[in-house]
Amino acid sequence: MSRTVKFYQVAIYENEEKTNIPVGKFLDLAGLADWVDRLRRIDGYPTAIKKIDLHSKNPNYRILPFVKYRQDYKPYLGDIQSPQELDEVKKDIIEMVTIVHDENTDVFAIEGSMHGVKQSGIEKYLNTFLPKDENGYPEFQIVLSPIMSYKGMEDLKSSSQIRSIELTLSLSEYHMGHFEDSMNEDEKPANKVLSSLRKIGSAKEELEANKVRMVFGVDNGKHNTMRLDAALAMLEMLQMNMNSVDTLKVRYRDSETGELDNADLKNNGGPLKDKIFENNPASYPGWQLVGAEIINTIHSNLGTLNKAYTSFTKDKVRYSVADNRRFLDTRLIVKVEDKYKVIEDEPGGSSDE
Repeated sequence: MSRTVKFYQVAIYENEEKTNIPVGKFLDLAGLADWVDRLRRIDGYPTAIKKIDLHSKNPNYRILPFVKYRQDYKPYLGDIQSPQELDEVKKDIIEMVTIVHDENTDVFAIEGSMHGVKQSGIEKYLNTFLPKDENGYPEFQIVLSPIMSYKGMEDLKSSSQIRSIELTLSLSEYHMGHFEDSMNEDEKPANKVLSSLRKIGSAKEELEANKVRMVFGVDNGKHNTMRLDAALAMLEMLQMNMNSVDTLKVRYRDSETGELDNADLKNNGGPLKDKIFENNPASYPGWQLVGAEIINTIHSNLGTLNKAYTSFTKDKVRYSVADNRRFLDTRLIVKVEDKYKVIEDEPGGSSDE
């Protein structure tokens, strides 16, 4: 089952000013608290960082599985062959959301989930570890800011290399006449593509299918590229018929950074996002595998993320290494406050490991 990954810049703010207090070290301290202190009630639900796992090859990546306990939801277990047998789930239902923090780009890449913790819940949870002023108002806050995607046709036209085009058509909205009306007879490369799409249009009735996904691409040679004039003509044609297009992503070399990057033409101007497990039928493959796939999406969008990071760090308030260390060592609220407490302290502390 496919899952959406959304990308955010993350920083600790003091009185609404962005600071260079290291988020990674803050996460390490919060994630290593005893379980009774790590588990905190957020929006009515017990929520916690289950653990922090540093990537084996690149410790700048922290994989954080967030758990949310749905104590008010008790579904049933049964057997499709024996409909009379229904067993109510007695234990708590856990919704898992995996997050990857990239320390090099100040990025949180968050797995989408219908019932799991969302951006606002993550901010609220992490902010319970940060100090307040003498009146109890937040003095420091973690803020997640969506990274926007502004890659479009102009970026592709200035590129010397297009590696792949991923296209998903909604056949229920697919009308060949729309594509034909948008074509110029002199555009021979695009006319060949049109011929291929015409065959897809005629096949949908035979297959009774409502979607088709295609990936056009070249081998992994460093300078390998698709034929640029044909690829650009095809993309322009598709952009004029976006009602029939569900996905239109291009892997290309950015002319400014020289790096391979992704352009999401369907989502241009919106929050940067990607998908994982598009062809995986598993309901949940495990947070370790989810984390590995999220890291792959970070690599795929690194050009955009690096550019966003450069802009994001310009206005940070710079504290010294000693001041940051002192803040993290002495001012975090590691001991859970009563209003967030879920379970009482156990003798000798407790752990979920």
